[in-house]
Amino acid sequence: MKELIIKSIVALTMFLSHSAFASTYEVWHVKAISPDGEQILPIKALGEGGKIYKIKALVIEKNHILDIKVLDDNNDVKHDVKAIRNSDGKHHDIKAITASGDKLDVKAITSNGKKLDVKAVKGKGNALDIKVVMPNGEYWAIKAISPNGNVFDVKALDLENGSPILPVKAVPQIYK
Repeated sequence: MKELIIKSIVALTMFLSHSAFASTYEVWHVKAISPDGEQILPIKALGEGGKIYKIKALVIEKNHILDIKVLDDNNDVKHDVKAIRNSDGKHHDIKAITASGDKLDVKAITSNGKKLDVKAVKGKGNALDIKVVMPNGEYWAIKAISPNGNVFDVKALDLENGSPILPVKAVPQIYK
């Protein structure tokens, strides 16, 4: 009987690891890049007590739109990343939204620990560009970078024309 239970557990584990229930995805880095391409900054979510979380782009089901998510230390998905319209109307704040609805700040972090704002600014059509706002007012692009060097733009997609909360995604670069 004990052997049958163990074999059943092993079979169930193997089934689930190969089924649609298994969470497998490719993880891309999310970074801010200076206009000259010489400097790169990490993008992080800031939690309670100063906890810093990774923000990554996830390739799920081999499509061309990547989800931007907050991951824990085990690369498990913790939170969604969204653009939230603020009162000035000029920018959308970028926040990680927890399951309970709490909002975590999303920031670029310099080598000396300074935290810089990340905002969605006017883009083309229904896509808002996600940028780091530098102290001198300059904008740095935010990109998703694959392990083999592919680069996607990170954008907030306004698919409902004027929604106050927008999904943040990585999409193939659009050349002007």
